[in-house]
Amino acid sequence: MKSAGIFISMILTLTVVNGAVRGPNRQRLRRVPSPRAELDLKEVAFKIVYETYRETEGRPNWELYLINADGSNPINLTNTPDVDEMYPHASGDGR
Repeated sequence: MKSAGIFISMILTLTVVNGAVRGPNRQRLRRVPSPRAELDLKEVAFKIVYETYRETEGRPNWELYLINADGSNPINLTNTPDVDEMYPHASGDGR
């Protein structure tokens, strides 16, 4: 695997609540796809941490990356070619 690509698959949906109530406290929910033309993920302040299988220093392995919500500025957080890094999670102290 010589070429390393970032494949982010995001399905963004908007949940719409129908105001009509049928029965006690029932709401009808449906999913409406958000139009891609209206999305500007550069405005989202969050970052995404993900795991990816790619070559690091010529060796294929799992690494953890940090990326902006719009897909820009990927940063390898682990960079450990001899160790597979997987399952990112947040801890109580934010580290």
